[in-house]
Amino acid sequence: HLNFHKREAVTASMSLDAATTQPARGDLLGEATIRSLRGQVQDKTFDVGDIFLNSTLDQDRYELTLNSSVAKVDYDGNVFLTHFIRQAVQVVSDGHLNSIIKQKGQHEYDPEAFGSLMLRTLDLQPVCSFFAPKLYISRESSVGVSMLGNSVEGRIATELVAAGSLFVHNLQGRVYNDGLLLRGMFNVDRVESGELFADNISLDAAADSTGLDLRARFENEDEKKNRADIQTRLSFGDPATDGWKFKADIRPSDLTLAGSTWNLDPSTVFYRDKHIRIEEFALNHGNQSLEIDGIAGDQPGDTLMVWLNDFDVNLVNAFLQRDLDLQGKLTGEGQGIA
Repeated sequence: HLNFHKREAVTASMSLDAATTQPARGDLLGEATIRSLRGQVQDKTFDVGDIFLNSTLDQDRYELTLNSSVAKVDYDGNVFLTHFIRQAVQVVSDGHLNSIIKQKGQHEYDPEAFGSLMLRTLDLQPVCSFFAPKLYISRESSVGVSMLGNSVEGRIATELVAAGSLFVHNLQGRVYNDGLLLRGMFNVDRVESGELFADNISLDAAADSTGLDLRARFENEDEKKNRADIQTRLSFGDPATDGWKFKADIRPSDLTLAGSTWNLDPSTVFYRDKHIRIEEFALNHGNQSLEIDGIAGDQPGDTLMVWLNDFDVNLVNAFLQRDLDLQGKLTGEGQGIA
């Protein structure tokens, strides 16, 4: 929810004191202070305050610190920060995310390069109010990246992230490259939005040059004991040649809702702008079933079919914190046509 498109004029004021040097190879060394950084949009003022930057080189070791009321950044390594960021991005993208980040050939890495970068948040309210008014990130959240040659590892931790009515509690994550794969592991205590919630969430991901394997699990701690184990493969395509932006191949998975185990059969979902094609989606438990097949789009004739058999509408309460008065079973079919 960025506001740039709504604004005709943005003004900023500050004062800058700097005593820096730039050696021939382009490293920026020295001290700089930005005082009283302030942004103004119409009648709203956003005070960031002072920002202090210090960059040093001692016996082939670079150290950089940035201190402000918003966040604190620390870097230490044997290459300058810009070199560190460039090589880390190349390592992450080469051979892992080629289908998302287009690369022009393989890159050569400095095998001796190493470094560690850490960002810790303080009061992000002025920045969030300016760029994304509905976003909240708790104090002492952290993002860290370390690199040694062609090995990169990233970590993230935050007590709370909120965006509008969506709340993510205690997120911990790790991303690292493992041979031909880029792996990610994330854990969350709870995600909630309105009456919907899920506890003890884990997400495991493995990216290669053509797509992403995902496994998502959760297990709620309330009396309903809902849990899920969903596995899927995401592939990224070109709408001009493949006809879709990404494809989700849902693998055999299971959900336990209000004590009943449901099977999610193999199915495929294709997506491009204003066009979703679902093939053979089926969720079933005993005689109960929900099946979906067809196209949801904006083209004449696009049709999405839904079949229900003995489907207990009270199942909706399995996802809610407070039960609704829902009773009965549904059997039949329906269709939506553009």
